Amino acid sequence: MPDRPDTSNSPDTSNSREILERLSKLDVRQHGGQHGIKTVTRQPRLRRSAETARPWSLADVVVIALTLLVAGVISSLIIGNRLTNLLPEVGVVGVRIALLVLFYAIELGVLALLAYRRRLPFVAAFRLRRLTDDEREEIEQAQPTKRKAHSARPLGTAKAVVAVVLISILLRLAALGWTVLAASYLNWPAPQAESMPYLFGSTTGGAIAAVLIVAILGPFIEELAFRVIIQEWFVARLVIPLAVIVTSAIFAASHISLWAAPLYVILGFVTAWLAYKCKTIWPAVALHAIYNATAVLAAFYLLPK
Repeated sequence: MPDRPDTSNSPDTSNSREILERLSKLDVRQHGGQHGIKTVTRQPRLRRSAETARPWSLADVVVIALTLLVAGVISSLIIGNRLTNLLPEVGVVGVRIALLVLFYAIELGVLALLAYRRRLPFVAAFRLRRLTDDEREEIEQAQPTKRKAHSARPLGTAKAVVAVVLISILLRLAALGWTVLAASYLNWPAPQAESMPYLFGSTTGGAIAAVLIVAILGPFIEELAFRVIIQEWFVARLVIPLAVIVTSAIFAASHISLWAAPLYVILGFVTAWLAYKCKTIWPAVALHAIYNATAVLAAFYLLPK
């Protein structure tokens, strides 16, 4: 019988060995938690790695606080200016809506810049998605103290949804009770209900614009600013209850409404708790949006004109 050819040094065998050697050098880590799925780690494209992340600084807190304050003051001055009131009703409403959207866009741009300075993608910096265990550990290691910025046992999705619904109902009951108490016993009537229809127009289009701006865009930006940047900065330096209380007080003071201050303190406290307890900011945003949406709908359709 003829001898079988020696294939130990053939080109195909050499290529196979080279491929196996390259695969053995790849960095393989454990992901997926309890499932035990092994995946090959790769550097994300077009985004900054969490390995270079830095914690929120006092400068970040001051910048976003001043941005919210200046934008609110300037928008109030421009919207209340007599020059805008000289326009036709449709023109005035359009100018007001355009100015509000412009200032919210500026605030969102500042938030994006702060996320870039933190060396994190926007969605990761502001907890718009749940971080992986590796990302969370790397961010916590960058904190100035060893205090963790998030609870070790976060609420699950189902529990978060139930909490948002129940707290929304309790907040509306608290708002109703405060209104009755302030008007009946403290002789402190609520602010005029026609302010929101006056601002956006009393039409259906005005109600839709109010919901989009007041109940969606506003809560989204405020929660990113207060519940992520400001709260996480305090959580890294204070005990958790004190950090939540301080953040809630700052949130209430930022609305510059003495009458609604107790309600804003409660809203700030529960959204701060949700933001701390969950690994994502969305439950706090949803609760804040529901609270504002009910106020908008009540101002347009339930309260006397």
